[in-house]
Amino acid sequence: MIGLAEAGKAAKKRKREIAQAEKRIAELDRIFKRIYEDDISGAISHERFLKLSAEHEAEQKELMEKEVQADREVVSTYE
Repeated sequence: MIGLAEAGKAAKKRKREIAQAEKRIAELDRIFKRIYEDDISGAISHERFLKLSAEHEAEQKELMEKEVQADREVVSTYE
């Protein structure tokens, strides 16, 4: 069984990881908007847009579902 101090450190670490993941999620939203604008303006091909947007959406989904949710559960349990 872990001690209270160790659990507190783990919770703080998870909170930092949540903040980092949320920052990356916001960054992915900005990136998606830029590549969408590039697609509309013709700066990139539509096929390239589809590939890039699928990659970014997959990363964002993974961050939201796995990392942020799991970390929030751990922090919530500690608190």
